Amino acid sequence: KDSTQADAISSAIKQLKKDNRRRVLAEKDVVLVFISGHGYLDVKGNLRLMGSNYDSDDEKFTTIDFQEDLLATLEPLNCKKLVLVDACQGIRPPGTEGRKDSGEDDTYSIALDKLFKASNEVRSMLSCSPGEYSWEDPAWENGAFTYVLKKA
Repeated sequence: KDSTQADAISSAIKQLKKDNRRRVLAEKDVVLVFISGHGYLDVKGNLRLMGSNYDSDDEKFTTIDFQEDLLATLEPLNCKKLVLVDACQGIRPPGTEGRKDSGEDDTYSIALDKLFKASNEVRSMLSCSPGEYSWEDPAWENGAFTYVLKKA
């Protein structure tokens, strides 16, 4: 099964919740979540990660809500948490190919930045800050952030 589909991602996140309830995670442990993909703001203004099986007619089951599905699960875990995000806005204006942020509308990157800054329990590193670009290239088969992490 494709591990980048939304249901597989949800299952992995739910497993962390189970591990925490079973006291498998200790204070000295670190949960590292790495996200490389496309995201968008839904009609309610919620940040969503598009699974590889994304279907605009079935968003509830083909996307992950950053706040409800990811952060709300990570925050109560009894360990250290770090989230690395290379997630561009997947629904962009034409003419912005190669950039992981349109530059014309920072709403998505601002919302992502605010979401992670609001959490006192989860540390994060984002591929770019609001107003910055996160570049991708077909030769890398990833964004620059992911490309460099893989090379490290």
